[in-house]
Amino acid sequence: MITAEQKAQLIFLRASGHSYDSIVEQTGIAKQTVFDTCKKYTGSIRQQRAELIESILVRERQLYADRIQALCNIANRLRTELETRELSELSTETIFKLYCASLKNLKEQGFITNTRVTDIEQLDWNYNSEW
Repeated sequence: MITAEQKAQLIFLRASGHSYDSIVEQTGIAKQTVFDTCKKYTGSIRQQRAELIESILVRERQLYADRIQALCNIANRLRTELETRELSELSTETIFKLYCASLKNLKEQGFITNTRVTDIEQLDWNYNSEW
């Protein structure tokens, strides 16, 4: 007989993808008891696994959104900086390349579809790619 705490731990470990042998090692519960308990609480294990997967997906979506926001911020800062530069300045070319690379990255992610950016595709994205 296992305690409620052991049962909860067993369900959590199984829902997290641990094998029966791994659960036996971690909990010290007999393998047959682990197997029988998992079989008995299959619904709970599936529910907890679904919740774990959903929490991972939510976290990944947020990381993705944060990355896109960071790329947009960089593109906006570079565009603003490029607009303030004289074309005769040496670093303008580098800033323009960074701006184009940022736009390309955002376009590849599917966040830019307007024609203004599509027109930029005609430029060589990797112009003098030694930088």
